[in-house]
Amino acid sequence: MLSAVPSGCVPDSEIHASSLSSLGLALATAANVWWGLSPLFWKQLGQFEPFTLVAHRVVWSFALLAIIQTITGGWGKLFTVVRQPKNLLFTVVTATMLFGNWLIFIIAVNSDRVTEAALGYFLLPLLSVFLARVIFRERLRTVQWICIAVVSAGVILLTIDVGQVPWLSLSLGVSFAIYGAVRKQVEYGALDGLTLEVSILVTPMAAYLIWTQLGDEPTVLLSQPGTNLLLLATAVITAFPLVTFARAVRLVPLSIAGLFQYLNPTLQFLVGVWVYNEAFEGGQVVRYMIIWAGLLIFAVESAMVGGRQKLRTA
Repeated sequence: MLSAVPSGCVPDSEIHASSLSSLGLALATAANVWWGLSPLFWKQLGQFEPFTLVAHRVVWSFALLAIIQTITGGWGKLFTVVRQPKNLLFTVVTATMLFGNWLIFIIAVNSDRVTEAALGYFLLPLLSVFLARVIFRERLRTVQWICIAVVSAGVILLTIDVGQVPWLSLSLGVSFAIYGAVRKQVEYGALDGLTLEVSILVTPMAAYLIWTQLGDEPTVLLSQPGTNLLLLATAVITAFPLVTFARAVRLVPLSIAGLFQYLNPTLQFLVGVWVYNEAFEGGQVVRYMIIWAGLLIFAVESAMVGGRQKLRTA
């Protein structure tokens, strides 16, 4: 059969698909660069206690998301979701994990441990796979088991080198791995999910901020306009990359979008070492190289498997 497309021309469908893929890659890059450079933002608010910063993040994120949901008419759909007890329970769990993850991350940044936070997010994909095995009894491929063994060896050697278990890194990775695993059990989008989670957290966090405002050291209405703007900006810092990455996942294969998530901890690590001069020398370099080797094998193998699966369904 002769092609209906003139020689040298590309079908409109291919052009459209190509443009969508390019947009998806751009959005995935933007979201992860935003996340990766976020320590630079949180450092500007280092005068606040981490718990206070998380409270601000919750309250102002809720305000922004409430406006968006009101404009788009999304509240009805959200109420329908949480009317089911199972969905409500899962959302309470994800809200708790999200709060803990945010708190640990800000503690890491404001205590000059950005590289430890980065390690936690490097470990996240592998921890998610291991969690799927433990909780959901999903079968792991041989290469995945090898990667888990290699990375575990690197973490053990790093623990011996620094003299303590990297609890901060592991807590960050595990909390978000649990968050992701539970989040998959409820069918709602990234924006809707975040709206529900901060809706659960906003009342106690707003009460906490009001209580501190009435105390000797107010944390809401400050005399410095620049600081107030930064506190309000925590909503944008939270919502923008999440919505951007959620859109990217719809435009490019998840296996490809997933690889971009390594950009986030890579940038965080570079910020910690190059901008804040955190220690990274001697035995730590070797230990991290072992961990990164395991993660690299894991990432490449996952992308290859995802590509083969896509070809089978094409």
